[in-house]
Amino acid sequence: MLVALAALALGRARLLPASVGHIPRARALVALPVVLYAAYMVIGALARLAFIREVSPNVRLAAGLAVVATAVIYATWPRLPRAIARGTWNPSASLALAVLVSGGQLVQYVQWATGRSYENYSASVQLGRQLPPGTLVHGKLANGLSLENQIKPVFVGRGFGNYEDRKTRDDVRYILTYIAPSLGYESQAHNPVIQDVIDPYPDQRIIMTFDVAETATGHDRAVLIDKFGGRGRQEMPQSGRANH
Repeated sequence: MLVALAALALGRARLLPASVGHIPRARALVALPVVLYAAYMVIGALARLAFIREVSPNVRLAAGLAVVATAVIYATWPRLPRAIARGTWNPSASLALAVLVSGGQLVQYVQWATGRSYENYSASVQLGRQLPPGTLVHGKLANGLSLENQIKPVFVGRGFGNYEDRKTRDDVRYILTYIAPSLGYESQAHNPVIQDVIDPYPDQRIIMTFDVAETATGHDRAVLIDKFGGRGRQEMPQSGRANH
């Protein structure tokens, strides 16, 4: 979105028609949803840099700033739209903005290139060697680690996605979840949904553990659990953290 705006300015195209400055505020309120959405898209491109590894904080921050920006636009109407319609952005300012945004993307690429890992790929391959094609596996993590094998993930969300029968799916023998940085980390909650899936099966047994890449710590671990493990099972740690 920011690159598109910069391109318009560099091409000396107007972002808004000159007539926008003559529209009464009451009439302009009809376009409030569009203005709010446009503000969210523009601000979101920059706000995401504050929480590059997390989605929810980015969405909340961008949404909050978009609401503030929209309120400012309408509170000062029509001064700001009129200034934009006059082409306040000159090519130098637009070029500087484009360089700034592109530079941020370049930094992110360098960070990825120097710190990338193949742990999730390797984990997905190992999972395919452990489970035959078509095996049903419970958990959000099963979706992410199903790309290099032929398992069938059974997603479970809070209040949606196989949530109602999460405790009674005896046809799904296996559970896949994080154990580090914490048990059920993918749920991002104090009472992760995956715990609801695990608890009804006291005979559960960890049959496989492997390294994965989720956080910047470099010490993330995932476990494959057999719900019907029987005797001699390796029970889940009470603390919800892996033992290293």
